[in-house]
Amino acid sequence: MASDALAKLLSRARLGQSEAEDEILIIGIDFGTTFSGVAWATVDDLESDEIHLITTWPGTGREEEKSLLNYSTRTVKLCGDLIADYLRCIWAHAMASIEKARGKSVVDAYQFRVVITVPAIWKGYARQGMKDAARQAGILDYRAGGNTELVFAPEPEAAALATLCEKGRKLNQDEVYVVCDAGGGTVDLISYQVASLDPIRLDETAEGTGGVCGGIFIDEAFECICKARLGRRWDRLSKAGIKEVMTGEWEHFIKPQLKADPANATKEYIISIPAEAFANANLDDTSREPFIKNGRIHFKGHDLEQAFIEVLNDIGRLIDEQIEKCTMKGKKSVILVGGLGASPFLYQFVEHRYARKGISVLQSGGIKPRTAICRGAIIKGILSGQTGSSIKVNGSASIVAGSKISRASFGNSFRVPWVHGEFPDEDKIWCPLEEHHFAQKRMRWYIVRGSSIDAQEPVRHQYYITYQGDYSGNLSVDILQCEDELAPDRLTETVKHLCTIDCDLDTLISSLPKLKSSSGLEYKRLDFEIEAIPSGASVEFGVFVNGNRLGSQEAQIKF
Repeated sequence: MASDALAKLLSRARLGQSEAEDEILIIGIDFGTTFSGVAWATVDDLESDEIHLITTWPGTGREEEKSLLNYSTRTVKLCGDLIADYLRCIWAHAMASIEKARGKSVVDAYQFRVVITVPAIWKGYARQGMKDAARQAGILDYRAGGNTELVFAPEPEAAALATLCEKGRKLNQDEVYVVCDAGGGTVDLISYQVASLDPIRLDETAEGTGGVCGGIFIDEAFECICKARLGRRWDRLSKAGIKEVMTGEWEHFIKPQLKADPANATKEYIISIPAEAFANANLDDTSREPFIKNGRIHFKGHDLEQAFIEVLNDIGRLIDEQIEKCTMKGKKSVILVGGLGASPFLYQFVEHRYARKGISVLQSGGIKPRTAICRGAIIKGILSGQTGSSIKVNGSASIVAGSKISRASFGNSFRVPWVHGEFPDEDKIWCPLEEHHFAQKRMRWYIVRGSSIDAQEPVRHQYYITYQGDYSGNLSVDILQCEDELAPDRLTETVKHLCTIDCDLDTLISSLPKLKSSSGLEYKRLDFEIEAIPSGASVEFGVFVNGNRLGSQEAQIKF
């Protein structure tokens, strides 16, 4: 059976949706810097506590696929094309695996909801690039089961959902969980407070942070250690030989078992070096430590610890900053997830760092830390499909989306009636239709940096635009952003263009209100609303006309 938290969520999904929700297959894709993972499930699967992980990949037996592409010829490709090629390979293998498990005819009948996880520090344009790549990869192609819905989820949010919904996990009111998603390239941190238990509601407590200090930098440091010991002998290694050392010896064998305790310092770790490195040279070198014997380097634990130090110090500083931002009361815990998040060395490092502060460190066993993000993507897929926030199950609701903390200010420039002495003279303009002076370049911020926005009550503002003569049925709105701690009330050089929302409206001009100026000029007025809610370092927008939200085919966001 599913965990209590997940069971409540599923019950809510059952009651909050039509029967069509049963016909949806949710596919979660963790697109990682060094490893990628895929999970899939239906609502029926989740009720049986089943999230299916694709555990076999071409050329590897791991639960995650190495994020690598090989081209047989010299090829010049743009970054977006490379991502699309890789997603196409992942998607083809995922579909083959799912069809093998369920049967092609059954899978064809499902509507797909695809959840792609992205680093929390990604901006909106990066997400748009990923959406374009997904479309190019064929993920959004027409299917008989219906249109495929694409959802993005910040990686630490997905990791938190998976970890906090694990069977046996007990949540307590007001507890704060700092989720450290330590992957191959990036480390993302986000903090949640258990705002309520019934319904279970997780509120972001601080502005998320992140950095480029993932596991690949530990690998690079280890490679430098090997180079320093072998000297020119390392340069004789072929690409295959280097891969044998870095992947077979280090990544799969020694790195996962290293620990940050005193007993590890004197423990011996032996790295076999391919014979090509030695050519006709001696296979032994005991002139200095670590000794080389019979073509193998005999490292001590303290030698290899040096590969971790710089990266772990960077991660420690990120966790420190996140904890300092969590000023509210309540017991605090750090949850480690991601590929590097499964490392016992990282666990002991973080545990020792916060032991005296009474902050506990949580790290699930086995493959759970590595697969938390793609498993959480499935739960995010259930949440994103729900309608309404007041569904009750046996007198209580399930998990509900909590509040988000914005990492920037988002809004747009507009005009207001002119008031002499209140605005700069250079901003004064005349509107011949409304026959008034206005002050232009004023800023209205939907969301202010650092503000807490309830996911169930997105921010929405009203606007209008006037027409005279031709009406194309199109509406364009420029969205601006500012990362200043205190956003200005006027358009300045620190306010940057974020995106343009282009809308195709089916509203007839004859249906628009007819207005007349004091001089007899007739014109039409279109009223609309813009809705916004933070999502990681990005923000999700919606446009409403006549109270109806425009769909993705009607409203296109261009970065």
